[in-house]
Amino acid sequence: MAGTGSTADDVYRWVVLAASAVRFARETPAADAARRAQQQLVAELEKVRERGDVGEIVAAERDVLVHESKEFVNDDAMRASLGNALVEIEDAAVMLRCVRDPKRYMREVDATHRHRKHRDGVLPRDDARMFFAAQNRRLGDLRKARGTDEEKEVLRARQRNILRAERLYKALQRGALGIEGRGR
Repeated sequence: MAGTGSTADDVYRWVVLAASAVRFARETPAADAARRAQQQLVAELEKVRERGDVGEIVAAERDVLVHESKEFVNDDAMRASLGNALVEIEDAAVMLRCVRDPKRYMREVDATHRHRKHRDGVLPRDDARMFFAAQNRRLGDLRKARGTDEEKEVLRARQRNILRAERLYKALQRGALGIEGRGR
């Protein structure tokens, strides 16, 4: 392509053109509607967190993951990540039912997580705890990617919910194991 300048010049022109197109797209009525919907989603996620029901938080996150897996998967890495998250959240839901029955939890989880590498202090690092940690990392990684302020706020709200669910779940673990106080 004689006469078009250097490849770097061509790349720069296309970067500027693409950024301009994105900026223009963000100023449409559809973009405004998307922003309002994302702001409402953040408000709903905050309500879920404030109610403080770990089961409701997990169910809300599952709904978001299912929706993302249907609407936004555009490559194999994303498909794999969301697939793993969906498997892990189902395992977490099983643990949530189990931890509510102290005898069952002690028999099925506490006994199988005796080694210190499977524990965080005195609490077992079971499937629910592993999901909370992995999902918190996933959401944090997503926040590092490009996205609108509203998209990042949705991710922050989801992350706050996961952290709240983890704290609530640890309290359930302590109760199931007969451990007093807020210790680890």
